[in-house]
Amino acid sequence: MGRYLSIATLLVMMAATANAAVSTYFAEVLPTPSTAPTGYRVYDMMADVGSDWTNARLDLTLTSGTLYQDSYGSDVHPNSDFYGMVPTLEWDTFVTVPGGYPAAVGVADGGMTDTSIAMSWFDSVVGTAGVYKIARITLSTDAQGTIAGKVYDVDTAGQGVPFSFTIPEGAIPLYPIAHSPDYYEINVGEALTLDASASLFTVTYEWDLDDDGLFETNAGEAGIYEVGYEYLESLGLGPAAEPYPIHLKVTDVVSGFSDTADSALMIVPEPASALMLLVGFACVRRRRIGR
Repeated sequence: MGRYLSIATLLVMMAATANAAVSTYFAEVLPTPSTAPTGYRVYDMMADVGSDWTNARLDLTLTSGTLYQDSYGSDVHPNSDFYGMVPTLEWDTFVTVPGGYPAAVGVADGGMTDTSIAMSWFDSVVGTAGVYKIARITLSTDAQGTIAGKVYDVDTAGQGVPFSFTIPEGAIPLYPIAHSPDYYEINVGEALTLDASASLFTVTYEWDLDDDGLFETNAGEAGIYEVGYEYLESLGLGPAAEPYPIHLKVTDVVSGFSDTADSALMIVPEPASALMLLVGFACVRRRRIGR
């Protein structure tokens, strides 16, 4: 994935963890949601893991300001069915797991106060690599302090990868993260269904299907988008022995950030066409040998 930010900006804005397979982000939700409690800013802790997320540890200490703790909430992910009745509940401070609500969150120890979090939590569900929200932290606008902890996945073999941030300087805008299946395969004449639905914090989706660096296929706000075979042909795509490289770009128009992800598209020849190609090759080879 390629973000349209300079390396210097990334070093300032993003905490790179010690293991390339695990990264943790402290990201501010911008613009501040209209239903959030007045006088507070909303942040999400995001974990980008290379295998099944297993557990995390979070220690937060404020030297000024307070955590928002909704009177209808708890330390774990709230029931989204109640957001309509209690809009501020969505912006409560809580820890969560990749499955979100209603996935079970196991709290190993610790808890929250108005100025601190000291918690370890886990789930027992076997998951996959991806980018997941593991905590929501809503802080008063005058909040200052530190956040530290570890994120664990199967690949880190129980060691965990540490992270640390300052509040609020360490927060980045909640930028989009592009995700698309690594491989698509269709037969000649079939439509192609492009799937960017696993992308996060996105507003628009664009695709470069002919690998020319131009994102000519505008899917608008559709995370899942179908293109017909005639359209693919118009871009010069057809049956081939090797897959075509294709690319996704997602953009958040609020922050202005974009992210890309690469995939491959295989267009499989019709069986008869493949057989004819094989027979033709054999005939040419026989004639050449006969000479």
